[in-house]
Amino acid sequence: MVYMAPRQSSQSWVSGLQCPEAIQSKEALHPVAVVADTRHVGPVCQLLTQDGYRVDMLHIDEVLSGSGVAQRYGMVLLDLNRFDQRSQSACSSLRTQNHDATIVVLSEDNAIEDRIRGFENGADEYIGKPFSHEEVSIRLRALVRRNRIWEETRSVLRFADLTIDLVARIAYRGERVIELSGREFALMVLFIQHPNQILSREFIYEEIWGRENCQESNLVDVYVNYLRNKTESGQNTRLIFTVRGQGYMLRDSGAN
Repeated sequence: MVYMAPRQSSQSWVSGLQCPEAIQSKEALHPVAVVADTRHVGPVCQLLTQDGYRVDMLHIDEVLSGSGVAQRYGMVLLDLNRFDQRSQSACSSLRTQNHDATIVVLSEDNAIEDRIRGFENGADEYIGKPFSHEEVSIRLRALVRRNRIWEETRSVLRFADLTIDLVARIAYRGERVIELSGREFALMVLFIQHPNQILSREFIYEEIWGRENCQESNLVDVYVNYLRNKTESGQNTRLIFTVRGQGYMLRDSGAN
């Protein structure tokens, strides 16, 4: 999956799924991923938007691929028709990818055995369908209150041996402090928020410099090299890789 620079349009596309522009509102309060087994915007997505959450939609196949796409979310809702073996695997994969996230399963399978399987596979809450919108809203607010460890941006982000403290604005590789400029820090945060995903130069340029056209600029390449020089100092392995013709990717070179 390649992240391209956003374009002016009446609709936004997130991970290949179509969402109304309102769902991507920058004024929304909390980032939530809705993982669905269908490619359409359902009532859960609309409900969350109305309650003030910023919602990204992911397809269940993206979770099962093990790409780590769910790592940057504080809450993940599995909006499923059936809680079958495939759905259970997705739930378990989400928990493996993101130990801190609150995982909520919404499914038509509402027997006690289904609920038990949900909790055994890492879910924090299991809500059967059909459900009351008011009940879902109340349950999610209760989960937010009980899980203060997540906000729109978590205070500490980690990938492999890389750690970024957003409050102190300090980056580490293992125990080593990495001295970063303001732009370098912003770029490092952008990468760690999109692990194992290809970020196009256009996307990076607009996110960091706030401009749409980077055709005549090599700023992205220059700053990526700055980060590489600083993060690979000493015995540290490479984290930021070039994907020829597409952009850059944050990847753990030591992972199996």
